Amino acid sequence: METPFEIILRVLHVMGAAIWLGLGMSLPSRVSEAFNNGQDYAKNAVKGINRSANIVLISAIATVGTGFGLIFVAYGGFKGLPKSIHVGLSLTILAFILSFVLIRPAYSKFVNAVQNDFSQAEGFKKKYAMFSGIEHAIISLVLITMIWRTMI
Repeated sequence: METPFEIILRVLHVMGAAIWLGLGMSLPSRVSEAFNNGQDYAKNAVKGINRSANIVLISAIATVGTGFGLIFVAYGGFKGLPKSIHVGLSLTILAFILSFVLIRPAYSKFVNAVQNDFSQAEGFKKKYAMFSGIEHAIISLVLITMIWRTMI
């Protein structure tokens, strides 16, 4: 039987993952919309996109943190984990690294281009969208491993 603490961790974990994936999936289209409407529009739009990106980052950290909490509270550590959770955790760490190594730098370069040399923005917009799509595919695979765990 799950303890109240475990239930709270699980709810926060699912909520964090939903925000990470759901809000995160909207960001590439918002970046494209900002670019497509010109430099003046983009300069204002990136402020809202930045806020959303920060929420995505916080939710990703919360998801990883509550996931580790669940590993120890629900399973007693890594030895008790099903293989699907090991796979999901590995993919989550990969997505997290991808975010810091490729996605955030591409977005920062896009914002810099919007502020200074708009002619450079399109290339960074495309890189950001591509890297974000890869992250979303990875997180979708993580979701499948979590559902698969409950079906086995």
